[in-house]
This record gives sequence, structure tokens and C-alpha cells, in this order.
Amino acid sequence: MGGNGIARANGKVGGSADAGFENPGNAAGKGPNPARLAGLEGEFKKEEEKVLSQKAELDRLLKERRHKEKELEEETERVKKTEARVFEIKTNKEYQAVLKEIEGPRN
Repeated sequence: MGGNGIARANGKVGGSADAGFENPGNAAGKGPNPARLAGLEGEFKKEEEKVLSQKAELDRLLKERRHKEKELEEETERVKKTEARVFEIKTNKEYQAVLKEIEGPRN
């Protein structure tokens, strides 16, 4: 056997990396088709820009989510504290004031 001993898909053994492979984009077989290559590079750049845009959007949404979760946690804690005060209330007027305080932010 000659070359480096690597069997190619067409059954031939060859030493070059592209031995035995045809270039479907260039009928002459003298290298890559520049127009096809340029088109593929353009598509790649568009897709890459989409990915970067989507990553930026994801980062923005994750940041917004963390902010909303923090707000929810703070509000939940505030409501728990206010509801705990209900058991300390002595008059109906105090009770009504606490109920308004609890329900106010919910509406």
C-alpha cells in the first residue's frame, strides 16, 4: 500500500487530506466554489448574529426574572409580617387598618 495507509470512502488509499473526494460546487474540481463559500459565510454570520441577539435577550430576561423574584420575596415577607400583626390587634379599627394594608398592594 502507498501513501499513509488511510483507506478513503471510495476505497482508494491516499496521502492527501482531500484525496478521493469530489467538490460538488466546482465542476472543474480545482478547489472550493468561491460563490458558494461566500454564501455559506454570509449565512453563518447571520445565524451567529441571531445567536448573539438571543443570548443578549436571555441575559436580559434572566436579570428581569431575578428582579421580579426579589420583589416577590420582599412582598411575601411584608405580607407575612403584616398578617402576624393581626393576632396583636385589640380593636376592630386596628383590624380594618391591617386588612387594608394587606390587601392594598395585591390590588
